[in-house]
Amino acid sequence: MDKWTCTVQWIGSQQSNLQILTFDDFIFQALLETQNMLRSYISNFTFNLGFSGKFFHTGTQEEDDGDDLLLKYVDEFWWFPHMWSHMQPHLFHNESSLMEQMILNKDFALEHGIPVDLGYAVAPHHSGVYPVHIQLYEAWKKAWGIQVTSTEEYPHLKPARHRKGFIHNDIMVLPRQTCGLFTHTIFYKEYPGGPKELDKSIRGGELFLTVLLNPVSVKRTDTHTHIATPCRLCSFHSISLLYYFSLSYSVLMHPPLFLSLSLGFHILIICLYQQ
Repeated sequence: MDKWTCTVQWIGSQQSNLQILTFDDFIFQALLETQNMLRSYISNFTFNLGFSGKFFHTGTQEEDDGDDLLLKYVDEFWWFPHMWSHMQPHLFHNESSLMEQMILNKDFALEHGIPVDLGYAVAPHHSGVYPVHIQLYEAWKKAWGIQVTSTEEYPHLKPARHRKGFIHNDIMVLPRQTCGLFTHTIFYKEYPGGPKELDKSIRGGELFLTVLLNPVSVKRTDTHTHIATPCRLCSFHSISLLYYFSLSYSVLMHPPLFLSLSLGFHILIICLYQQ
């Protein structure tokens, strides 16, 4: 079983926008077409998009049009709440302040028809998940009814193979892996160490082995502008092709709550198998 989560934050950035390649013209279609293509190799594959509503319609005109286009097809994807203003939860010292931020994001979701019933959330920068910020867990349950989250910090960031899940205040925390694509990684040619490093990670390197050695894989990538999306899509598509055609692995995808129950919080189900 492999579950990938792509996080989209509505943060407009004119400095990183390419006028010749607008979201309307290309990026949205690439996102939707990649999702449909990946479903040929990964049963039930669906991008799980996170939202920080404060940054909706704060980019260039092209990026704002892209926001509108994405919301036209809101039912094509899964959605989960980030924080309204992308603030780190541990900076809020009382539960009521956190609740205010979450309610703002929830009102934004309801206003724009974004589903709010997935039971999954992600904290910016993993803040407050581990080490545990008690107020975050309480606010998540009250505002959203959250049952599942994820982090790459428990018990330690490295080595990645030792990451584990845990339960706090009845919220299940999935162990998450990284894919080397962070907020600052916008262009393929600007990948740290050069494009060859990303290619090496996909073709037998860190990303390849992370998926291979984890029967259940939770991945998330950040993109602070729509223009950063193609680099992520290319990476996920490439790694899926390798597993499907080279290793003959069957890969399944399920929503976070089902994944949490399958991972061993209740019953362990091994879902990555050879054809």
